[in-house]
Amino acid sequence: MSSAPRPFRITIPEADLADLAERLDRIRWPDELPGAELRAGRPSPSGVPTAVANFPGDNVIQVLAGLSNVVTRWREYDRGGHFPALQAPEELTSDIREFFRSLPDTL
Repeated sequence: MSSAPRPFRITIPEADLADLAERLDRIRWPDELPGAELRAGRPSPSGVPTAVANFPGDNVIQVLAGLSNVVTRWREYDRGGHFPALQAPEELTSDIREFFRSLPDTL
């Protein structure tokens, strides 16, 4: 069995494309939040202690977490996935509780 990609063609009616274009033109995007401007392509630092629970399949979180957060806790899990509240609720709940217990009362 060959795993090489095979070309295919998809036909979308012109009326559907026109409808999509009209809908996209009507999207109302939210205004930029104060202090959320990009600096050299990165979000402004938040200064907020942040915990990361990295579940299998969510590899992008590692890149995003450190961009504008002060990561004070990082955990890797063997089970779960993109929806850990459904796939690994015990691990997620335990991790959230441990993180908040570790924060100083002055926050």
